[in-house]
Amino acid sequence: MRLLMMILCFIPAFSLMAQDSSKYCFSTGFGYDYVRNDDFRPSAFISQDTWDKENNFNISISAYRKLSKRLSAGVGFVYNTSHKEIFKKKNPGNQSSGYVGLTGNFASEQKARTYSPQVLFRYDYPITEKISICADLYTRFDFYYSKYESEYTPSGQTLMIGGNPYGYLYDSVYGNVVINDSTRITRLILGEIESNYYQDTRSLRVGIRPSIKLALFRNAGIEVAFGVLEFRKKLFDSRLPDDAKLSKGFRTNFGPETWMIGFYLAI
Repeated sequence: MRLLMMILCFIPAFSLMAQDSSKYCFSTGFGYDYVRNDDFRPSAFISQDTWDKENNFNISISAYRKLSKRLSAGVGFVYNTSHKEIFKKKNPGNQSSGYVGLTGNFASEQKARTYSPQVLFRYDYPITEKISICADLYTRFDFYYSKYESEYTPSGQTLMIGGNPYGYLYDSVYGNVVINDSTRITRLILGEIESNYYQDTRSLRVGIRPSIKLALFRNAGIEVAFGVLEFRKKLFDSRLPDDAKLSKGFRTNFGPETWMIGFYLAI
């Protein structure tokens, strides 16, 4: 029994010695986020049934080399895939009012992939023998590719007062207007309106990502990353002209969509 107690006492110290003597660390992370929103908006003239949903999957792989007791440098790769769908259905309301409004269905789907090589500097701070807090300073280059498809089937009628029709933007775009009398116009549309496009962009990100490591064995354990503080600058967008002013901005986000859980191995 005394020998067993001595072994149990030396295990935490041996674990720390093994981690301190390790020169390399490999880590992986996985994240998944799913959101669905529903909305129903009734009114005297029209009711709109709307839903949208989006899911994202992330995977990351990183390799570090120790520069000092707490500082490491490394490289990594992040892959993200996302799928977003939107559906809107506008139904006629009270037709006795003389104003039915623009009705119809709208559906869209967007699929995207992002490939992101990155360079990292990590700082480790041990809290206990088993738990450490880490912070990654990273520079990431994003290759983003997406495909968008939408389909719209409009119909209905709109009210005209004093010669100025409500919803004239739709009439001016499609032009197929039939005037029934001096107070009402009816727009008739046959067929569907489709929109399809591809997009690819290049972006640079610089940020900080915190994480927590929990040692399960002497040189391996669980790693949980949460939140980002980063600056992003878009460098290229295939759907914009070369002289367009591309977007940039800073964000701070600690929501579930930024969480990743994985494993690390020190050797």
